Amino acid sequence: SVFDRERLTFINAKVIGETPPCELKALVRPFLDEVLPCGPPTPECPCEPSEAAVRVVGTRVKDMRELAVMLVPFLTEDFAYDEKGVEKAKRDPAALLALEALLPKLEILLDGEWTPAKLEEVLRAHAEQSGVKAGALIHPCRLFLTGRTESPGIFDVLWAMGKAGTLARLRRGLAAVQ
Repeated sequence: SVFDRERLTFINAKVIGETPPCELKALVRPFLDEVLPCGPPTPECPCEPSEAAVRVVGTRVKDMRELAVMLVPFLTEDFAYDEKGVEKAKRDPAALLALEALLPKLEILLDGEWTPAKLEEVLRAHAEQSGVKAGALIHPCRLFLTGRTESPGIFDVLWAMGKAGTLARLRRGLAAVQ
């Protein structure tokens, strides 16, 4: 018999993607304890991922360690940014200004409006009003929310991150690149 690592990775990713988020939360816990800056959960840092975050990220990972690493930005603001992504964001000051001007529009959204569809509508309308392409806002958003230049769909990430988490991470990211 032949051990096919590629096939095993494919099957593993498929199983993770099909596993209910409530089950994945329990399975990813030991891996989170290894990768979180605060370590295992404590009363001060419970670091429990939401099912929404697990659902959104779980569709894009190949193994549990990768799932844990991709969940870190949903649990803490203590994560690094991709250096190439930071350099790219700094090259477009107009987009950063437009992103900063987007924050008040996100702040006034009600909890019931914090949905991927509404977030997309608000971001795209703001991009058009600001005279920048939507992608010019999406790329730094992705970087500031996940630390990466690639992620699941940004509007799903915004939704899963929640309003408070999104606003805090966007402010942190804008401060880091200015």
